[in-house]
Amino acid sequence: MKNKDKELGARTIVIQRYLETLYRRKILFLAPFIGIPILTVLVFLLTASQFTVSATLWVEQTQLIPNASSRSRVAPNELDSLIINDRIRTRDFRLQIMERSGLMDAIEAGQWPQVSTLERRIAGIPIVSGLASAAGLLPPVTRGEILVEALRMVGRSIRSKTVGQNLVVITYRGSEPELGRRIIEEILEIHREEIIATRNREADAGQEFLSRQLVEQEARLAVSLDELSEYERRFPPPPPGLQRPTEELRELQSIQQAVQLEQARYLSALERIEDLKLRSDTTISTIDLRFRVVDPPIAGGTASVNMKKLAMMSMLGITLGGMLGMVGIVFSTWRDGLVRTRADVERLIETPLIVEIPDLPSSSKRRARLLDASLGLFERGK
Repeated sequence: MKNKDKELGARTIVIQRYLETLYRRKILFLAPFIGIPILTVLVFLLTASQFTVSATLWVEQTQLIPNASSRSRVAPNELDSLIINDRIRTRDFRLQIMERSGLMDAIEAGQWPQVSTLERRIAGIPIVSGLASAAGLLPPVTRGEILVEALRMVGRSIRSKTVGQNLVVITYRGSEPELGRRIIEEILEIHREEIIATRNREADAGQEFLSRQLVEQEARLAVSLDELSEYERRFPPPPPGLQRPTEELRELQSIQQAVQLEQARYLSALERIEDLKLRSDTTISTIDLRFRVVDPPIAGGTASVNMKKLAMMSMLGITLGGMLGMVGIVFSTWRDGLVRTRADVERLIETPLIVEIPDLPSSSKRRARLLDASLGLFERGK
């Protein structure tokens, strides 16, 4: 029990010493606790400004699956927005965007990402650079890291959303507005190319289907014509003034009706092929009227700050500042060997004190009054 009391007393003394050091040397704790968060926020504001670049599209109708009954309740622009967002999530599409926007060439030439003078100086300090890299404040160095960062940047900086029934807004938020403008332009161009390619595939599939039907109808018509020729060979026309027997006449009428029916089906299939070709050519030629850029992307504008990331950086600065401040307090307490309290004396001499001399105030009047009182006590004692 005594050992536990001793341990508890020793811990209490240690805590008291830390608290006393914190009270006496507040500036040692407050300087990093306040200064480092301010410095972190300033660095973030100087290096993490974001620009917004956007483009607005007009979508007249659903482009890719106009005849799908499951999409009959989908707004004309909703499907296009979903398709764009789904493409942005895929790695192949991001690589295609990087190739066409010139980002890949900039990476190969060492021009991306752009490194500021402050970031170079931070990277030259080992401890600070390690903390900054962990916090995501420094750009990647190796080519693999740069490619991964570029893929992430394209994926998280581009978003598509619908406005009303016919508008689609594609937005880029990042630190490079010119790059964002090129990325949005390439996304629009790829989306338009995919719409045309889909239309062509649909037209080709329709033409292939109708061509097979036309071949089948042509084969049936040929069979019917062969049956008519075979009938005329077997039953030549009767002499003038005579009629065919009733059975022959019925068979002839049946064969002729079959021939007429197959001819009508063949002509119908031929017309459908021609109509499909005409509608396909018209659709592709007027695709810009039903899918057009109302507001093209323009680089520029005012920079904004990501408030979520700013709050994260502030919390990181407060944490680092508090840790450095506490390290200073602990180090100062460990180096401080002065005897300041009764507990320090008892700990050093390992003997309890009987008398404790109070710390007299520095005021001369107060010291004189205490001295007079003590003299009076001595006189009464005599």
